[in-house]
Parts: sequence; C-alpha cells; structure tokens
Amino acid sequence: MKFLFLFLVLLCVSYVAGQLNVHAKYYSSSVSDMISLQDLKHSLISELELYATELKGKLQSVKKGISHLETQIRRLEDNILGQEYNQINYFSSLRRLHSDWPKWLQFMRQNVAKETQDRVQEMRHKLPIEDDYYGALNSIYVLLDVYLITPQDFAKGLLNGKQYNSSLDALDCYAVAQFALRNEYYKEALEWFYLSWNYQQNLKESQHKYFLLMGLDPVRFSKLYSRNLLKENKKVEAWKVLKEALLLPHHDIILFRKLREIERNFYVHSKPETSVTREYWTDHRECCRGEYKPPKGLSCYYEYGADPFLRIAPFKVELLNRSPYVAAYYDVLNDSEIEELKLMSSPQIRRSLLYNHTLDIDQADVDRTSNSVFMEETGITLLETISQRAADMTDLYVTAISSEDLQVINYGLGGQYTPHCDYFDENAENGDRLATVLFYLTDVQQGGATVFPFLRLSYFPKKGSALIFRNLDNAMSGDKDSTHSACPVLFGNKWVATKWIYHFDQMTRWPCLSIKK
Repeated sequence: MKFLFLFLVLLCVSYVAGQLNVHAKYYSSSVSDMISLQDLKHSLISELELYATELKGKLQSVKKGISHLETQIRRLEDNILGQEYNQINYFSSLRRLHSDWPKWLQFMRQNVAKETQDRVQEMRHKLPIEDDYYGALNSIYVLLDVYLITPQDFAKGLLNGKQYNSSLDALDCYAVAQFALRNEYYKEALEWFYLSWNYQQNLKESQHKYFLLMGLDPVRFSKLYSRNLLKENKKVEAWKVLKEALLLPHHDIILFRKLREIERNFYVHSKPETSVTREYWTDHRECCRGEYKPPKGLSCYYEYGADPFLRIAPFKVELLNRSPYVAAYYDVLNDSEIEELKLMSSPQIRRSLLYNHTLDIDQADVDRTSNSVFMEETGITLLETISQRAADMTDLYVTAISSEDLQVINYGLGGQYTPHCDYFDENAENGDRLATVLFYLTDVQQGGATVFPFLRLSYFPKKGSALIFRNLDNAMSGDKDSTHSACPVLFGNKWVATKWIYHFDQMTRWPCLSIKK
C-alpha cells in the first residue's frame, strides 16, 4: 500500500464522516485497519453508482418532458403566426401550466435513491473520524520534517528521490494548507495554498464544479490564502489575491462582506506573525535518516548460548553498542511464525495509548501513532515458543512472572513513537524492565527505523530479526542512554512485537548485579 493512497482515502472519507460516538477502529494509526477501508470504499462506490443510475433515470424523464413541451410550444407559436387560434392547443397549454408544472415541482423535490441514501448512512459508523483525519494531516508534517521532503515533492508522490504512482489534488493540498494555517505553520501553509491554487488554474469546468461540491469554494479559498500571505508579510501578493476574489461569483453574502472588510482595512490586517516551530529531540531526525555512521570496533559473531540446540543452529548477532548493550539478532523468526502471529493478533489490535500523568488516564496521543495488543501467552504454543527464544537470546528467565505478555504493534500513516524510555524508574511488583526484545515482523521500504538519539544509533527493520537492548545499568537504575524511538513510517507496513523482561527473578542469571528492592 502506498502512503499517499492511504492518506487520500482518509482525507476524502473522514471529511464526510465527521466525528461519531461509535467507532471501533483508528485507521490513521494502523495500516492493517487502513486496508479494511478498501472494502468500505468499494461499497460506497457501488452505492454511488446506484444513486447515479437513479439520477440518470430522473434526468431522462426531465429530458423527455422538455422535448414534449418544446413540441407543444412550437405548435402553439405556429398557430399564432398563422392566426390559427385553435382551442385544442390553447386548452392543452393551459392544462400543462395549471396541472403539469406543480407535478414537475413535486418531481424535482423528490428524494432520489432513498434506499441508497439509507444504506450509505448505515455505513457512517465505519468511516474514519476526526481523530483519523487530523492524525493523518499531522503525520504529513512529521514526515516532511523528519525526512526533509518538500511539499512539492510530496504532493506529486516523489519520496526521497523515488517516484510513486500517487499524488495529491487541489482539494487535498487545500486541506493540508488549512491544517497548517490553523496550527500557525504559516510558512508551510503558504506552500500548500500555492500548490492548491496552481492546480486549480488547470481544472476543467466540470472539475471546478466537483471541487466546489466537495468544499473548495474559490472565494473562501482566496480569503484564507490572502490572510496567510499577510501573516507572511507578502502584502502585494495578498492584495492581488483579494482583488481577484472580489471579482469571482459569490453565493455567500456574509463571506463576501468579510472580504470587503479586509479590503477596506487592509493595513490593519497586514501585521505579520511568526510561524510556530515544531520541535524534535536532538539527533532524532538525523538518526531516522541514517546520517550517523555505526560505532567502530564492534563485530558480528555466532552466539551458542546454553541450549544444546544452539550448538548446531547458533544465533547470528551484530553488536551495535556496548553500554548500554544493544545488539541485532538475525533470522530469529521464520515466515510461517510471523504470519501466524499477525493473523492471531489482527482481530484484537486497537489504538495504542499513552499514560497521561496529569489526568491519570491512558489516552491516544500523536507521540505514539500505532495499534497494538498484548497477547496472553498461556497455552498458546507460538507465543510460548517466542518467549523461549527471547530467553535463549538474553540468557534471562522469561516467564509469566518475570516478563510481560508479548505486545504486537502495527504502525499506520507516518506511524511513530517519539523518544521514550522503557524503564519505569519506580518500584514495581516484578521489578523494572531490565531488557527489551523487539522482534521485526516486516521489512519497511522507507523509514520506520528504531533509533537511540543519545547513542546516535539507528537500526532499520529487517523481517525476522530482533533488537535486544538493556534499559537498566548495573545498579538496576534507568539508563537514559537507552532512550529510543520508532521513526515515522514513510513507505511500507511496519509490524513489530515487543517482549519486556523484568529485573526481579534474574538473581541466578545475573548474580553480580545488585537488585533493588
């Protein structure tokens, strides 16, 4: 699936949906849920086709009525010119004006395809909500910032030098511009307004009508565009856009009066404002782009471990950092295990939440855009096998007491998890998270790296591999250098699974460590 295609589906469908009370899925935070929108899209298209068929039938009736009326009018005109005052024709004309026109009026007021409308209405609870819509818009700016992509390239589907069969249209660019203006990203908003305006210059009349129907009113667009230009201190361009807007046909008298008010008090509205700057962790974006070279003096090796089976099938390990320990293990999950795990978790996956300390609740947050689920392992062979594999790789006890259930995660449009630590740094019943085992269930074509900003270290997903890192130092205190993040997915479908291992219960495996109680 292409990112831009998924974004287009969200942009169009969620705008129609609005925010509803019943909503089971967050499409913007999971590609697996986004894929299900395909079926919904096909259903909506089918209903629109039925609606168009009934409209066509109604149009044919109107055309037949027009043809019949034109014949009667010509006949009546011929009679008048020939001074043939025929009572038959006069009566027929009077009857039509008296009896038929009210019926035409009634016909024009009829609801077309009422059953189709009802079926589409029933689908509304399945449509994306405002959280999806604004989440998708926000992720665009994250992607542009992190991967240094220009709006022009993004709009035409050129991502990091690779051209995809995707693009944004005038209405899409308008939506991105409005989001930026609302959030005071004035410089970026200006670029998107210009892109939308430029696309509009090449539209055919039928396309203009369609975009007007979809909310792209040229007068309203010009009002926002000129306002944005003024905030960027571009007075000449703003005046030109404003004057052109006043010459456009207008249907909203209130909007037109606002334009006139801006014209009369142009210099009052001409005070420039500073754009809001979006902030990121130091070195986070550079790591996501893979700009830093890996540390020197490290090596790849085979790890045999304590299990006799590993003597004939050792782990392939690449040491990425010594302190804190970070290492990549290759080919630890096979394709059949991965597909079974994804199939097992997909029906249960839900929007990932972050704990809000102020409100003391878990809630969705733009810092973590993914869907996830904890898989209860008891009695499930595959999950028990994965836990045993984590134990073999880490040489730690991985039991129901000494670890958390496996968490399966799917990232959505621009899906990310901003820099964070896995440790709690507080007393917990089973101790703090000593180690993290992060399994990669897919390759990711662009983006989606796991990075450690303080270490300037990046690891890009490789299907079947696992990344292991220590979160605590030898005194079992949180190690801030283990701070890590999941970079936004630029192109691809990222699936991972995480196993957290506690430090309590590891005394016999790590006897030299001082375990805090």
